[in-house]
Amino acid sequence: MLLLLGCGGETTAGLLPAFDYVAADGTEFEMVRPGEELQPPLLIRTSPGAWELRNGDRFDTATQVGSWTVNDETDIRIEDVLVLPEHFKRGDAVEDTVVLEIGERETWYGVFPQTVTVEISSGALTGEAAFAANVGPIFLTIDGTAWELATYRPDSE
Repeated sequence: MLLLLGCGGETTAGLLPAFDYVAADGTEFEMVRPGEELQPPLLIRTSPGAWELRNGDRFDTATQVGSWTVNDETDIRIEDVLVLPEHFKRGDAVEDTVVLEIGERETWYGVFPQTVTVEISSGALTGEAAFAANVGPIFLTIDGTAWELATYRPDSE
C-alpha cells in the first residue's frame, strides 16, 4: 500500500528512498479540493496492498468511490503506475514519472518541511502529486481533479 510514513530508509549516493514517503497501513487521509474546502472530502484509507477511496464526512458512512492496488515493496506503484522510484533525486524521470521538487510544501493542513513533488503522465493519478516524509500523500491529482490534505489519522483502523 502506498502511504507515506517511514523512518530513514536506506539511501544511495545522495538519493532519497521512496520508503520514507510511505504511510503505515490503516492511515486515513482526508483530502479537499483547493478553494472548495467546505465540499465533501475525499477519504483515503490505506491497508496492505490497497487504498480505499470514499466520498463523505466519515469513513464508516461515506460512499466508496474506488479501490486501488498499491505496491510499495521497493518503488511505489498505484494500479501498476510508478508514483515514486525506489531512490530518487530532483529531476529524475523514470517511466511516466518526473521528480519536480524536493523540499517544503504547504497544504490546507499545514506546511510539510520534507516533501517530494512529482508529475505523473499516466493512469488515474495523471498530473501533480506530492508526498511528505513520515506522512504520505499530501496532494494528489485524481482523474483531473486536484486534492490536498486537510487532515490525517495514522492507524485509524
